[in-house]
Amino acid sequence: MNKKKLPTGALLSCAAILALQSAPALAQQAPEDAAAEEAAQEASDVILVTARRRTETILDVPASLTVIGGDAIETQAILDFSEIGRFAPNVFTEESGNRPGRTRSSIRGIADRAGIYIDDVFVGDSSAANTLLVDIDRVEVLRGPQGAFFGRNTSAGAINFHTRVPSNDFDGAFIGRYGSHEFLNLSGLVTGPLIEDQLAFKLAGGIRRHHGYDRTVSGLHVNGEDQLSLRGELYLTPGYRFTARLALTYDRDKPRVGYLDAIEDFGALGNVFGHAAADAKPFDRILPDLNIESRTRREVIGAYLTLGLETGFGEITSITGYRDAESDNFRDPDGGLADVISGNQPLDYSSFSQEFKITGEHDRVSWLAGLYYFNDRREESDLVRLGPDFVVDFNPALAPWTGSGLLTIQNLFDNPTAQVAPGVFLPLSAVVGFAAPTPYGDRSTFKRRDVESYAAFGAVTFELTDTLEATIGGRYTHEKIRGAFSQQGVAWSPLDPDVPLQRLSKSNDDFSPSASLTYRYHDDGSVYVTVSRGFQSGGFNLDPGGTPLAERDFDAESVMNYEIGLRNSFAGGRVTTAFTGFYQKYKDFQRRQSISTNTGQITQTFNADADVVGFEAELAARITDHFDVTAAIGYQKAEYGTFANAPISTPDGVVIADLTGSPLPIAPNFTGSFSARYSHPISDSVDLNFGVDGQYRDEYTVIDGAEVAELPYAVAEEAFLLNADIGLSLPDDFGIRVRVQNILNEEYITALNFVQQTGTITSALSAPRTFFVELSKRF
Repeated sequence: MNKKKLPTGALLSCAAILALQSAPALAQQAPEDAAAEEAAQEASDVILVTARRRTETILDVPASLTVIGGDAIETQAILDFSEIGRFAPNVFTEESGNRPGRTRSSIRGIADRAGIYIDDVFVGDSSAANTLLVDIDRVEVLRGPQGAFFGRNTSAGAINFHTRVPSNDFDGAFIGRYGSHEFLNLSGLVTGPLIEDQLAFKLAGGIRRHHGYDRTVSGLHVNGEDQLSLRGELYLTPGYRFTARLALTYDRDKPRVGYLDAIEDFGALGNVFGHAAADAKPFDRILPDLNIESRTRREVIGAYLTLGLETGFGEITSITGYRDAESDNFRDPDGGLADVISGNQPLDYSSFSQEFKITGEHDRVSWLAGLYYFNDRREESDLVRLGPDFVVDFNPALAPWTGSGLLTIQNLFDNPTAQVAPGVFLPLSAVVGFAAPTPYGDRSTFKRRDVESYAAFGAVTFELTDTLEATIGGRYTHEKIRGAFSQQGVAWSPLDPDVPLQRLSKSNDDFSPSASLTYRYHDDGSVYVTVSRGFQSGGFNLDPGGTPLAERDFDAESVMNYEIGLRNSFAGGRVTTAFTGFYQKYKDFQRRQSISTNTGQITQTFNADADVVGFEAELAARITDHFDVTAAIGYQKAEYGTFANAPISTPDGVVIADLTGSPLPIAPNFTGSFSARYSHPISDSVDLNFGVDGQYRDEYTVIDGAEVAELPYAVAEEAFLLNADIGLSLPDDFGIRVRVQNILNEEYITALNFVQQTGTITSALSAPRTFFVELSKRF
C-alpha cells in the first residue's frame, strides 16, 4: 500500500484547530466589562443538542458529534439524505447507481451501518430513507456506537433529523428555486394555533424535479429527479405537564433513472455486443439507449406519535413510529438496445417501533432508562424476462450453425437441432449440456426478511466533582430474524434450478456496555474518554442460488470503540472547536458483496474482521457579527483485519482473493469541508449576503478488490467540490439569491457494475456543475 500524505489544505485546517484546542488562555480574553461580556454572549450561538436524549450543549456530550443547522441546510441546498455526508468529517453519503432510495453511506469507513432517525424514530431500511428534506430544524450526526442512548442499536453511528415543532405563533415560509437541467424545487410551510396555547398545527411540503444530468444517444434526458414530500403535524400542549406530537408524512418519487455508461467491453460477449465500443467516449454522459424505459416508482408513508409527561421522578416519553415503503424498479440490466434481459424489482418494506424512556436527575446524578420494540419486514422479488438475444452458450462447435458459435434463445426457438458438421446434426441438449429453456421465458425470485427486536437500554451520569463526571450505560438486545426465499420459472443453466420456498430462523442476544469520563478543565472547555461496544445481529443470505441451506447464515457483528475528545469554546462563545481521536475494532464484520452472474447480480454477506483508526476536527467561528466561518477535517484508515476468501467480480468472472490488509470500499482517507458567510448591510432594510463553501474527499475504492480486478476506474479519484452563492435580503422578508454548485465541475464514479450478459462494464457519475436562482418569502 502506498503511504498517503495529508493534503496541504487539510494540514493547515487541522493545525489551526489543534492550535486553538491547546490555547485555553484565549478563554481569559473575554471582555472584562460585564456589559460587554453580556453583549458577546448575546452575539454567540449556544448550540443545544439532544444527542444523549436530553437537552445539553455540545461541550457536555462525550461523543464525536456534528450539528448541521437548519440555516446551513437551506443556504447550502441540502435536499436529501444523500447530501448530508458532505458536511460531516468521516461521513460519506451518496446516491448509488443513479437511483433514488439506493443511498450508500458510511461512517468512519464502515458502510451501511448508519442509524437513520427522524425526530428520534428509527427509519430502518435504506429504501425508506433517502426522501426529500423539508422543514428541517437541524441534523445531528453522531459517530461511534450509540446503543445506550437510542432505541434502535446503532453500531457505527446515528444521523438524527429533527423537524421544527409546530408553533403557537402564526408563521410560514416559501422557497422557490429554478436552475440548470430544468431544476425546480418548491418548498413551504405554515404553522400556527388551532386552539390558543393548547393545540398547534404545521403543514410542510416540497417538490424537486430535474430532467437529469445525462442523455442517451437518441437524446432522451435520463437519471433525473421527480420527488414530492408532504408532512402534517399537530402539537398538543393542554397543560398538566403533558405534551403530544402527531406527524403524518407522504413521499413519492417516479424518475426515469438507472441508465449507466458503457465504459469497457470484456470477454467473448463484449466482442459480440460491443456496447462500450459503440459508445466510443466513456464518461461523457452520453449513455446507450435501452430497449425498454428504465424507471423507478416509490411511495413512502409514515406516522409518528410522541407523548411526554413530566413527573416528580423524571420525564416520561413514549415514541411510536410506523413507516411503509413500496417501490418498483423497472430496469434493463443488459444496458443496451439488444433484447437480452429485462424485468422489475418490486419491494415492500414496513416497520413499527415503540419506545418508552424516562430521563431525570437528582442532586449530582442524572439518568436515562428505556425499553424498545422494533419489527420490520422487507419483501422483494426479482422478476426477470429473458429476451430473444439472451445468450445461452458460446461454443465454437456451433459456428457452422450459428455463424459465430453464439447460441441465443432466438436460435433455440428457430432450430431444434444444431449442425455441428456438414450433414451432422445433434440435439441442442447434447451441445449446450442441458435442456433448452422456453423461449422468451420468465424467472422470478422471492426474498423476505422479518426482524423482531426487544431491547432495554440506559445510562447514568455521576457528577463526581464540580469538574468531573462519569457516565456508564449499556444495552441488552434480543432479536429474532426470519428469512424465506424461492425461485421459479425458466432454468437457463443446470446450476440455476427452481428452488421451492425455504424458511430460515435464528436469534441473537447481546449486551453492549459503554463508559465515559468527562473533565471540565475550565468553564468553556472539556476533555473526555469513551469506551463503548456496538452490535449488529446476524442474518441470512436470501438470494437464491447454489449456496446450500446450511451455509446461508452469517454471524452477528460486534465492535469495540475507543475515543478521546477535546471540546473548547472561546471569546464568549464566538469560537468553538472539537477534536476526537478514535480506534475501532470490528469482529465478524458483516461485508455485503454484489456478485455478478449471467442474469444480473446477487448480494451476499460474509463475515470478516476490520480495523479503523482516525480523527475528526471541527471549528466554528463568528469573526464579526456579520461574518461566520466553519472548517472540518476527518482522517480514517479503514482496513480489513482478515478477509481471506473474498469473492471479487472481475471481467474474467468471480475471483476468490485474500483482502486482508486491503482498504474498505467507500472509505476515503481524508474528508474535509469549510464554509464562509458574510452579510453586509446596504440599508436599514436590505442586506447583501455572500457565501462560499467546499467539500474535499480523498480517493477511495468503489468496489472491493480494486487491485484484484485491475481496473483503474474502480478507484474514485480525489475531488474538491466548490460552491458559492450571492443574494439580497429585501424588505418584508423577501429574499433573492443565485447559487452555483460544483463550480470546478468535478465528476467522479459513484457506481461500477459488471454486466455478464453482454460483457460490459458500466458506471455512474456524480453531479456536474449546476446553478439555480432562488426566491424566498417569510411571513
